[in-house]
Amino acid sequence: MDLIKQSELPTWLAQKFGSANEMAEKLDITRQTAHNLLTGKTAPNAETCEKLDLVPVYLSEEKENRKMRTLDEFLSQRSRDQERRGLSESAARLLREQGETEWNKLKSAAKATADLVGEVDGVQMQWNDIPFDFLKLQYVAASFSRGRFASGTALGCRVVFGRIPGAMYVDDSSIAQEVWDLALSVCGGKLVWDVNGNELLGLSTEELAQQIVMRVIDYRDRYQSAYTLS
Repeated sequence: MDLIKQSELPTWLAQKFGSANEMAEKLDITRQTAHNLLTGKTAPNAETCEKLDLVPVYLSEEKENRKMRTLDEFLSQRSRDQERRGLSESAARLLREQGETEWNKLKSAAKATADLVGEVDGVQMQWNDIPFDFLKLQYVAASFSRGRFASGTALGCRVVFGRIPGAMYVDDSSIAQEVWDLALSVCGGKLVWDVNGNELLGLSTEELAQQIVMRVIDYRDRYQSAYTLS
């Protein structure tokens, strides 16, 4: 079995598996667990360590501070630190260069997914981009709020599930709006979406588009039921 420090685990896993999906499939774990391991949010349990053929030595860094390192150890650690910085810089560059493009891809993917679904209970799903970007289903919509991109980070990007924006209504909504705050991150060298912090993690653009379409349909069903019961 290999020895590895906790701080080095995300880099090691990313190099070994590349993506959360591949890691989940090969280790027979959930994609959420794989994503948490790749991002360093959690440590592997004993069963996962056995599957990875790992012996985690989480206290080894503290022990190293109490002994004199050799030149080889110093150079090896320096090389690993540079590699980690390189991965971080690469992720920041990917976000900076492709963040806004991925946001536009998300809207296109939501439209394409809705087109595939077509009608829901005889009602056609429709995409609108003037004056707002939203996906409409009868009385409700998923509205896309672009926010802004600074230093490659999506700020204020969100999807709001509620009534159709800009429409006129004579009464209050029977159910509250739902807001999905979106964030982009890099996992396995690819851009992925997180929703509301940790509600949904590591979704590809296509996966998030499918979740949005499902939530629009669910929101319309609950909206309709609330009015039927009132």
